[in-house]
Amino acid sequence: MSKRPNSGYIALLNEQGYARFASEYDVQSLPQTFRKSHDFVVKTTNNFSDWSLYHKSEPIRRTIDLYLAKLAEHLKEKAPPKTENLPVKSDRARRAVKKHRPDKQNKTKRSHSQRDTKRVEQIRDEVKFIRRFVALHNKRKLPSAILSLVKSLQRAIAQRIIRKTSPFREEIQMIQDKLVDAYNEAKGDTLDIKISDKDLPRLVSIAGGEQVYPSIQIIKRYIGMQGKELPDNVLGSFLKQIENAIKSQKVANEDPYYDNVKAIQNSVKKLRGGNKLKIAKVALNGLEGIVNSCGCIKSSARKNDQHEKAIDDYNSGVSRYLPGKRAKVYDKGLNGVISAREMAEREFDVLNFTHPWLSLFGKPEKNFSMMFHGEPHAGKSILLLKFAEYLANHFGNVLYVSSEEHDSKTLSKKLDVLMPVKPERLGFWGNIDEPDLSLFDFVIIDSVNDLGLKISDFKRMIKEYPGTGFILVLQHTKAGDYRGGKDWEHLVQIGAEVTKGVVTVYRNRYGVFGSFNFWQYFRTTPAQFQET
Repeated sequence: MSKRPNSGYIALLNEQGYARFASEYDVQSLPQTFRKSHDFVVKTTNNFSDWSLYHKSEPIRRTIDLYLAKLAEHLKEKAPPKTENLPVKSDRARRAVKKHRPDKQNKTKRSHSQRDTKRVEQIRDEVKFIRRFVALHNKRKLPSAILSLVKSLQRAIAQRIIRKTSPFREEIQMIQDKLVDAYNEAKGDTLDIKISDKDLPRLVSIAGGEQVYPSIQIIKRYIGMQGKELPDNVLGSFLKQIENAIKSQKVANEDPYYDNVKAIQNSVKKLRGGNKLKIAKVALNGLEGIVNSCGCIKSSARKNDQHEKAIDDYNSGVSRYLPGKRAKVYDKGLNGVISAREMAEREFDVLNFTHPWLSLFGKPEKNFSMMFHGEPHAGKSILLLKFAEYLANHFGNVLYVSSEEHDSKTLSKKLDVLMPVKPERLGFWGNIDEPDLSLFDFVIIDSVNDLGLKISDFKRMIKEYPGTGFILVLQHTKAGDYRGGKDWEHLVQIGAEVTKGVVTVYRNRYGVFGSFNFWQYFRTTPAQFQET
């Protein structure tokens, strides 16, 4: 049973105390918007162990501060009212007051509800959408917000994330119909969403029917601490979270990952503050396997269906990499050798690019590496900013490292012209040493030469961040070649040259060698951004 909010929790809503708040309070009981903000804090701070991005990035700091302020208001509203100490005339009267507490029935209902909740590694996408729809009940919303939800739902259906074989297909169809009707019938600036008395109980039951194992959250936090110097307060907070979870039976013997949590607890107890957490490679692989495999088992029929239709909708944001596509795990034996059949059947994360990027690059793996080179003022940064925008809007978190223009008015002007709507998942930095690259799915380095990045440095980065896609920019020499030699070209899967607004791919391990005039396509030229 989750603890009720009180003034003690509200006082914890700051950088120092948020980890303790998260360990003691049932975050999953918060509204969806707060849960999303909590996940953002967890990812940005590496499970509360590193707040450097919070201090260095003003947008991140503003976002987290706003979330903490709103959360404090929410908890204050939910806090139980203080009761006055009324005088009791006798022991008999005091006993009578205790006797008439009407709590037993409510407690029974709560425990029954908890028994009905199914523990899962990952909540199904259909259930997530049903939760979002239930949260709209008796709410007044902007039509644009409803349209956004409709697009998200239709995107999930088009990509077969939600399928016609789903046990909740009727509920999903009903939700889509009601949202579309509500949007089409909206007459003013806002519209009211109301779920019928007939449908509401069923949808509420489904929405609350699945809950992620608390042990999964503990394992994720432990993995995020790998390689970090952990002060005593962080270790203490983490141990407190584990102890509370075990004591309250949130993590019990029936939990399939109970033994993993106990092993983590013993490991953290042995660690002294200020030391780096080092997880043995075998243990780390096992824990990451638990987290990464959540809900990712797919049938061969689904695998074939996913390739039946190519989704080509650049403007509506339909594209993303195929869900659940992960490399198969095989028993390699003692020598690590796998058979030809196993080699042929391996599967990889794929990015379903749309036009113009599909015709230019094809469908690379999620952790692709790419390089661009070209003369000054050829338009490399214009192309890369638009590519960064596309990746951030459709595929994940993007870090754009701009060593030459980071603090310049030129970059600000380019962003204003090229990105009227700034993607939330696109960040900028002036060097490659300070940011935690594990927080980003794609890293753009502009430029390799100005940053002084060596080939050995890049090889180390690829090895350290195997799931990250890297895009490099190399400067041209006076002879018309790029600086650094051909060794860079051998390290990347895709190589492209930029000449006066035209990008041409001349090297591509994915088989597509495209070319297009991006000045014309995006209706821009470098002359627009020259400082006067």
